[in-house]
Order: sequence, then structure tokens, then C-alpha cells
Amino acid sequence: MSDYRLTNEKMKTYDGEAPTLFKTGAKLAEIGEKQNIANESLAANVNSLIKRVCALEEQHLQTVEIMKKIANELNSFKKELDRLRLSDKLNTNAVERLDRAVKMLQEINSENQ
Repeated sequence: MSDYRLTNEKMKTYDGEAPTLFKTGAKLAEIGEKQNIANESLAANVNSLIKRVCALEEQHLQTVEIMKKIANELNSFKKELDRLRLSDKLNTNAVERLDRAVKMLQEINSENQ
């Protein structure tokens, strides 16, 4: 990330020198000094906000990574659950077939006796 920090030097509008493009004239000394104070305060607030945004971005990236891991685990769990359901259904069907076969054998045996 580029250096977006605002320094007090960058924020000064009055330095007591002759007026230039971004500087005020010497007659406006009081206004310039007050503006410098306001700009320094603004710079501090902006720098604080930049740090907070960077921290939130990092936290967001960590959260996204955790969510991806959870989604992968959920997919694995769903596949395993589907496999178990299919296995249960197949086992239930096999038990029912065996039960019918045993009943048929019992009927055949009872008829033969």
C-alpha cells in the first residue's frame, strides 16, 4: 500500500514566508497558524482512519480465509453425510431382501412339511 500518511509538513499552509501557490501571505499570519493547527489535527485523524481501515482490511482477509475453510469442511461433511445416507438405504434394502428371502424359505418349508 502506498504511503497515504499526512505529515504536519505536508499539511502546513502558512510558514511565514512570502506567498506562493499554496502559501498564504504574511498578513494572514493568525489565520494561517490556526489553519495549520486544524490541518495537523485533520492529518492525525486521517492517519488514524487509514490505520483502522488497514486493520479492517486485514481482518476481512482473515475472515474470508476462515469462511473458505469452513465451506470446504461443510462440503466434505455433506459428501460424507450423503455417502452414509446411501449406505444406510442400501443396507436397509439388503435387509428387506434378506427378510423376504427368509420368509419365502419359511413358507416353502412349511408347505413341504
